[in-house]
Amino acid sequence: MGGPANTLLANIYLHEVLDRWWVEEVQPRLRGKAFLTRYADDFVIAFSDEEDALRVQEVLPKRFERFGLTLHPEKTRLIRFHR
Repeated sequence: MGGPANTLLANIYLHEVLDRWWVEEVQPRLRGKAFLTRYADDFVIAFSDEEDALRVQEVLPKRFERFGLTLHPEKTRLIRFHR
């Protein structure tokens, strides 16, 4: 990620690209519950509904691409959790 200035700039940028989009555009359209947790440029999204997860997995790369960002393919995956 680089030095402290890079971390700050990444946080500001991702607040606009990811955080606000999540709250304003994605969450209102979800069928189930979902939570986004982000630290700097790393984030995890937990979904209660598998279809929601699949839809976000499809649109998130397109969203990032619009802003010159990419998702790391080896770090991007769906993991099923069970109780």
